[in-house]
Amino acid sequence: MSTYQTLIVGTDGSQTSLCAVYRAGEIAAERKAGLIIATGHPSRSSAARRSSAISREASAWATAAGAKDVETKPIPGAPAAALVDLAGRSRQIC
Repeated sequence: MSTYQTLIVGTDGSQTSLCAVYRAGEIAAERKAGLIIATGHPSRSSAARRSSAISREASAWATAAGAKDVETKPIPGAPAAALVDLAGRSRQIC
């Protein structure tokens, strides 16, 4: 049984962050765990649209890595704070 049930990874659409998404997708596939891809964005409609495009691309990377249970979460707010908030609500960190 895997110790991971769900992994959370953040992305801003950069090549480096998409590599992190890919690796998280590999780990999720190996562990048969779910994967949540978070994107933080300012509360402007143009930023929200960009976040949506980033989420779609990141989801494709995770799926290509073998992840089966992929969920995207565009979250209003600063990216780092959004990721910490999501992880806290998911009880992934204390």
